[in-house]
Amino acid sequence: MKILTSIIVVLSLMVMTMTAVRAAAIDNLRTTFFSGRRHRQHEHALALPQERFSSCGSISSDIFSLQSVKSSQHLCSGCKACVSIEGLLKGRIERGAKVTLKVSKFFFTVLDKTYDLCDLLEKVEGGPKCPMEPTYKGLKACLPLDKSLISANIKVSAVDAQQRPLFCIEGTAMVESRCPAEFGPGSVACTL
Repeated sequence: MKILTSIIVVLSLMVMTMTAVRAAAIDNLRTTFFSGRRHRQHEHALALPQERFSSCGSISSDIFSLQSVKSSQHLCSGCKACVSIEGLLKGRIERGAKVTLKVSKFFFTVLDKTYDLCDLLEKVEGGPKCPMEPTYKGLKACLPLDKSLISANIKVSAVDAQQRPLFCIEGTAMVESRCPAEFGPGSVACTL
């Protein structure tokens, strides 16, 4: 009986020790992970303060070689989101080019809409007109943001009139429901 009691005590001590070691290890991992993540986020915020999006296309096959992406400082619910991309246009863009906006949340597609690329570009004041010849270009397009979106994964891809890939950008965006007055609904920055 004493042996059985001793074994139970030893097992209990082992379980308590393993639990304490496990808790310490988890706490150490959390501290390392979160401090590292904060450090990386801080470095990223310093390096690219407004970049939410990155290329998801192919440098070798895309007609527009993407070099930088910039988006609106505030993505406001019920306003337009403007995205500017810069890069090398390696081929001609003619009428018939399409851009697709795909918005997903928790692996579900909540919006999948296709727009005429030339129409979008021409709506921006001073924007390029189709047809566009190969050159180093900056393109800017503005798309309306649905008032029901809060945050989502966004993918914007474009094809030319012959269905060849032009570019692809994707990222995660937090759509603000309460924007600063100078950016929100009714402001000059938000014109629908």
